[in-house]
Amino acid sequence: MKKIIAGIAVLFILLTAQATISNTIPGQLATVTYIGIRDNGLLFELQLNNEQTKAAYIIIKDKNGEVLYEENFRERKLVKRFLLPSDESGEFIFVVRNGSNNYEKRFSVNRKQTTTILVDECK
Repeated sequence: MKKIIAGIAVLFILLTAQATISNTIPGQLATVTYIGIRDNGLLFELQLNNEQTKAAYIIIKDKNGEVLYEENFRERKLVKRFLLPSDESGEFIFVVRNGSNNYEKRFSVNRKQTTTILVDECK
């Protein structure tokens, strides 16, 4: 006999990303990618190719401009993951500075809740 399933709630996080590149950094390529949800937080990955090994300053800010993370790196190649808080809605700004050159990428976070109801006929 088939069971009636009612009220299955599924929670989705929709991310829309808009990238803003202030300047192209010669010999350096930075990318930030949304990976997914882990431990009730949002997981992002930063990849930095710093051929000239100049100091690269990485900053992550929230929608209010509050700094969530900042650090200097000199590695030639850097892959770093960040687990950021998953609020109802928000915005994260990733900034990589190398001298006068800047790379900036913004992520807008919006929650959407969907309810799926499945009804099967019982015999």
